[in-house]
Amino acid sequence: MKRVLLSALTLFSVTANAVFAQNIFSGEPVQVVGQMNGYSTAAAANSAYRRLSVNAGTPTDGRGQWTLTYNAQASGGDVLNTNMAGGGGNGFLFISGPASGGPCGGRFNNKWVFSGVGQATLNQVNNITTYSSACGGTDMGLDMSTAGYYTFVFNDAGYTQTNASYYVGYTAAAPVTLTPGITTGLGNGALRVRITTSATPSANERIFVRYRNAVNDFSSSTSLVEATGSGTSWTADIPSQPIGSTTYYFMFSSTRTLAELNADGEFQRSLAALRFNDNAGANFSYNASALPVSFTSFTAVSENGKIKLNWSAEETDNLSHYEIEESNTPDRLVTTQRVEKKNETGRGSYSYEDASVRRGANYYRVLAVGKDGDKKYSQVLRVNIGTAGKGIDILPSSGSETLVIRFNEIAKGTYQLNVFGNSGEMVYSKRIVHDGTDQTQLIQLGKALAHGLYRVQLSGLNERFTETIFK
Repeated sequence: MKRVLLSALTLFSVTANAVFAQNIFSGEPVQVVGQMNGYSTAAAANSAYRRLSVNAGTPTDGRGQWTLTYNAQASGGDVLNTNMAGGGGNGFLFISGPASGGPCGGRFNNKWVFSGVGQATLNQVNNITTYSSACGGTDMGLDMSTAGYYTFVFNDAGYTQTNASYYVGYTAAAPVTLTPGITTGLGNGALRVRITTSATPSANERIFVRYRNAVNDFSSSTSLVEATGSGTSWTADIPSQPIGSTTYYFMFSSTRTLAELNADGEFQRSLAALRFNDNAGANFSYNASALPVSFTSFTAVSENGKIKLNWSAEETDNLSHYEIEESNTPDRLVTTQRVEKKNETGRGSYSYEDASVRRGANYYRVLAVGKDGDKKYSQVLRVNIGTAGKGIDILPSSGSETLVIRFNEIAKGTYQLNVFGNSGEMVYSKRIVHDGTDQTQLIQLGKALAHGLYRVQLSGLNERFTETIFK
């Protein structure tokens, strides 16, 4: 039954459990009923209104939505999983009306249906062909024969057929909820968005970030990136945006593919959201900035039982400080020291000495941190410390024919260099005499070795150093 909406539009309040302004009377919410639940309005009572990427007004462009998720099973679910061909008693419909009374029997006084027998298509936006407040129209068909979760999203367009559209997304498990994580600036106005999901998404539930530069309005000119990851950890990279500008974004899941969403209009993109996080309608935002530094050099050498780091970088005003990371394995680097930015402009040069070194491999990396949280990493360097405190680096030169062996301390002696192929066979051997005058030696492997992975082993002075290189 239609309602005059003036009071609903002008007097609604926003609280923690807000009753939003809606185009369909909030006391008679849109329900989804049909053959799958025996046309029971009680079973559809958990239909909820939501707004996507906006926290005010009564949008009819797909951002104002009624939504309901049914668990369809042969038994024990919310509804029965069945293939509904369409037509009276053999389909479903969207309804809204009072608890009782009216010409069509309470909740059925307003119906959105098809004008003829037909089936809707899963995982895409479908158009409704008939709105009726006079008990007319034909129930819409839908194939729900596969057990799982069916999420209905209905456009809150009011009591009309105009813009009356809906999306039904199928997932094997319940749609996941999305929680934003720490973001990282990637430079040149790009941003990495981290997302945590409440569970591992179903195979066809994809995670997306929808964004727009300069204007906080998702009714036009929006762009999309798909998140990658596994389990509950996902990342999506927003590409470079104009430096100094503000970019707005939110995250959502959908059963549509990125190619399908890119081909869709803004209306369809909004409706095809299973779950989303839009920062309570305000959307998330970031200011596009350049990375805080550009590293120009970074070295690590052992001296007198200590390891000395030296680096220089072209710095911007956005730089806050540096953090030194170290570990005995390259994949578990942890921050051990903070180095403040010098009061200089342009290039800055820095040194740090680590006296708590360990025998064997020591890995180091420098992290530059911007004032706005942007981060830039240096390369990872390794310094080997032997039993006598003598360090040797074996430095691959990717794509070249040369192997660099650097004796970080003067360690006179004779060394045996062996290079092994991927299957363990020796492919190169050379005796090296280090007389203490030339700390860096260049070994020409030659073009005879095919491109691939090789294990380099350098033995001498009761020590052995091993490195894996790619030629």
